[in-house]
Amino acid sequence: MIHQIRKMIGCIVSVIRGFVGEDTLERAMDTKIKMRIPKAPPYFLFLDRPDFTPYNTVSVYGRLNPISYTEEEEKQMEQFKQERIILPLLKRDKEKGLFSAWLPTMYKSKYFTELK
Repeated sequence: MIHQIRKMIGCIVSVIRGFVGEDTLERAMDTKIKMRIPKAPPYFLFLDRPDFTPYNTVSVYGRLNPISYTEEEEKQMEQFKQERIILPLLKRDKEKGLFSAWLPTMYKSKYFTELK
């Protein structure tokens, strides 16, 4: 599904902000119902951490080469994320108002109306 993560975030933000009721989440996931769902802006979506659990539990050719990180590597990754991803995103949003400009569009649109 195209824009799946953006739509999931848009739907959850809509419920949390009180734009729609919690029952909207159930209807949005019902495969028999088609509806318009707001897409969150892509600027703030990033893969925070890959999950290697399935890979680590499967033996490949009889050998297991699990992927894991040391405590020091974890600290370095967190520092990199904060300095190179989070802070620049927040600065960009403060300058351009990308996320705050998106929220009012949910009022103006016909989101969460069922399509036939």
